[in-house]
This record gives sequence, C-alpha cells and structure tokens, in this order.
Amino acid sequence: MRKIPFKILDSGTAGDSEGRSSSLELRLPPKLAGLLRNRPARSWLVGGAIRDWLLKKEPQDFDFLLAAIDYQQLKSRLPGIKKTGGSFPVLLYQGFEINLISDNQELTRELSRRDFTVNSLAVDLKEGRVRDPQGGYFDIKKKYIQAIPGSLRADPCRLYRGCRLLAEHPEFVPTEYTLTSFRTLSQAELREIAGERIQQELARVLSAEKPELFFATLLQADKLAVHFPGLADKYQRGCWRLKQLREFTSRQDLAFAALVLDLELNSQRYLNLWETRMALPGRWLTAARLAGEMLTILRSWRSQPAEKILELHERVERASFSLEDLIFLAVSEDLRVKKSGSSRDFIADYRRLADILDEMEQQVTAADLLKVMEPGPELGKKLRRQRVKWLNSCL
Repeated sequence: MRKIPFKILDSGTAGDSEGRSSSLELRLPPKLAGLLRNRPARSWLVGGAIRDWLLKKEPQDFDFLLAAIDYQQLKSRLPGIKKTGGSFPVLLYQGFEINLISDNQELTRELSRRDFTVNSLAVDLKEGRVRDPQGGYFDIKKKYIQAIPGSLRADPCRLYRGCRLLAEHPEFVPTEYTLTSFRTLSQAELREIAGERIQQELARVLSAEKPELFFATLLQADKLAVHFPGLADKYQRGCWRLKQLREFTSRQDLAFAALVLDLELNSQRYLNLWETRMALPGRWLTAARLAGEMLTILRSWRSQPAEKILELHERVERASFSLEDLIFLAVSEDLRVKKSGSSRDFIADYRRLADILDEMEQQVTAADLLKVMEPGPELGKKLRRQRVKWLNSCL
C-alpha cells in the first residue's frame, strides 16, 4: 500500500526552510495538532490537501476523519468547535473540517460519499498509509476530474465545486461521465442550493488560475444561466479583464466588478438576477454598479465636461471607494480593448485626473464658504458651482 510522508506542525512552526517540503506538512492550531499527534485511535487526512501535495502544489484544504470519538469528547478537547450543516452535518474548528466515523469499514463508505475521485484519498495519520478505494491516485496522475457515482445528486453544489477545480487546476479535464452528471442535474435542484455556497465557490474562482474554465464548463453543461444569467457571451472578456486586474490588486470586490462589467454597461437586469440567486456581498455589488455607471466617464475624462468629472468624483466618494480603485478597473479594460500600450502609461494618465481632483478639494472647500454663508442646501449648491468653475479652468 502506498505511503505519504507527513508532519503535523503547530501553526507558526518553521518547516523546511527552502523549496517544497519532502513531507506533507499539516500546519494546524496547536490543540488540533496535539489531538492528532497523540490519539490512540485512527485519524485520517482526506481530500484536497493530498491531491495538491501529489500535484506539487501548496495544500490548501485540510479535512479530517476521526474514529472512536464522539462530539462531546471532541468538544472537550477542542473548545470552540462548531457543528454545521443539516442533512450532512460537519464539525468546524478554526476553519478545519472534521467528520466522525466509527471504524475502518465506515472510512470506505465515507470516501465513497465524497464528490470527486481526486478528493477521495485518505492518509492514515499514524503511519502515512494511503486509502484509495475510488482510484483517485490514478485520476490525479492522468489529470481527470471524475465524479463519484451519486455524489452530485447527494449535493448539487458539487457541480460548482467541480467547475471551480477545473479553473484552479487547468491541467485537468472532466471525464465524459462527469459532464453527463453535470448535465443531468435539473435547474430546480441547483436553485435549492443556498446562495452563500454559490458565492463561496465564486469567490475562489475570482482568484483561480483560469477562471474562464469555470464558466466554460457550466456553459458546456448547459447550467451557466441558472446562477449566472447573461454571461454566456461575456465571460471571456470578463475573465481577461479580471486577470489583467491582478497586476494591481487582489481585492475580490474589484475582481467581481471586472468580471461583470459588460453586464452592467448593457443592463442592470442581469446583475439584479444574480443578486436574487446568490448571497453576493454588498461591497461586490457596489463596486460593480459604480464601475458600470462611472467607468465610461473615467476612460474618456479628457473629453468630458467639468460637470461629469465632478459627478464622477462625488459618486466615488458616496460609494466609499477611491478613484484609485476605479483606475485599476479602467486600466484593465484599456489593456483588454487596446491590446497595446503599457499599464504604466494608462495609470499615469488617470493619475493626472486624480491630482486635479485632489487639488480641487484643497482649493475649493466648504470651510471657505461657511465664512460668508449659513450651512444648508444653498451652500452645497454653491460649492458645486464653484468646483465646476474651477475644473473648467483646469481641464
């Protein structure tokens, strides 16, 4: 039976100092690390961490199966552990998922209930022996995403997880069985998925190596419109823009705005539908709507009247964003559209506008007007007129 060398380390403990460790390193909260190191009964690491280590990538998802311990006993060892989920409850401890089983026979059943074969390997945390009843090792080596029979019906959100895996691991391809399993899920089944779970998958897609593969696979399975209506002919532009944005920032709200910009420029109807079908963070929606309303003005600022420039300034401030945020989105779109020029040149041009607006803030202030008039609506109107006049002299 195959073995994987591993180390259980407390969080913050130094591991191998250079390059990739020769062992699978489990960096865990000290109480969890101590529990796994000292248990007389069997414990297993399962799923994505094993897959990533075999792929020579940094493991991200550490899930565990523990035998011969009940919830109350575990709770006394891991204060703060929480039970979540409905039909298939899981335990969460500081971001780590734990499932309880009775014996080795139940381990085999548990692994048969996982989503994809590449996530169905288990490593015994006493000897490092690998349990692989679903043939996940073969599929990892062959770069196949293979659904485990019945897994998608048990939890339809696994459709989105599978598509996300393809975006994060673009060297993999779905098998025909997997695609058929994706296609056989009904829209009704998919709409039963909690919106928060869809949003969590999308959040990871936004930072994936090739996010376009997530949407392309959903489109291939005829499921893109269920939660992402309107994106069928726009996701490639959005993903190209999204990848350009990573040169400047990793913020998820701006990444989401980059993805959906084409929807916002044409119609807010689609994004409103997304909002009803997913638990989208308010900050994501604000960024997307701000970009849809103001990016055209920013990208053509040298030909815009002073009133529009002031409107841009005020709208960005009301949304609690900075002009710099919008500049990153504008440069990403410029690079997509023009296919030439450097980001440095584009940024320098937009920062000229930012300098003008900063100077306007210093030169034309409400404090100066308060010296000669009372606070109120008229003061706001006069401040706006004076700022338009000042901008006209500068643009």
